[in-house]
Amino acid sequence: TYQVVISGYETLPQTVLQAIQSNTEKDISKGTDGGKSVYMVGIFTKKAEADALAQALEKVSDKTIAVKKVEK
Repeated sequence: TYQVVISGYETLPQTVLQAIQSNTEKDISKGTDGGKSVYMVGIFTKKAEADALAQALEKVSDKTIAVKKVEK
């Protein structure tokens, strides 16, 4: 399984939220990594679905967007 991880924002801008909402109905959660805020979208069962969302987000964001494999 996979998650899309967005880092570099304290709060997600509206453009990023809209891109997430128009591409998936997956949950968004907020956490920290090394003291910095990160947002995680998913769990996606298919890497292609996570990759598609990551590509859409890269079009509206200059921050770090990554697809991360989640171990069960």
